[in-house]
Amino acid sequence: MIRLGESPYPVEEVLTLYPDKNFATNFFPDEIGFFLNLIKKRTQHLMGGHVVRYDFATEQMEDGRQIVRVTQVVRGTSNA
Repeated sequence: MIRLGESPYPVEEVLTLYPDKNFATNFFPDEIGFFLNLIKKRTQHLMGGHVVRYDFATEQMEDGRQIVRVTQVVRGTSNA
């Protein structure tokens, strides 16, 4: 999960990264930039060990919304 806020309240909003795009969050076009930047910022804290970086791409869905594809790049692969 990616934490979206630093709230002292008992409820917080999170995004969960799933390996299947059928479970992806569909963002409206005016929301995608904010969430993409936030996801990029948060994944910096997930690097280390074999993980060297994360790659990001947006994908347009049929209803006009977009999803974010996050690819974990690990040491020893052709992408690293």
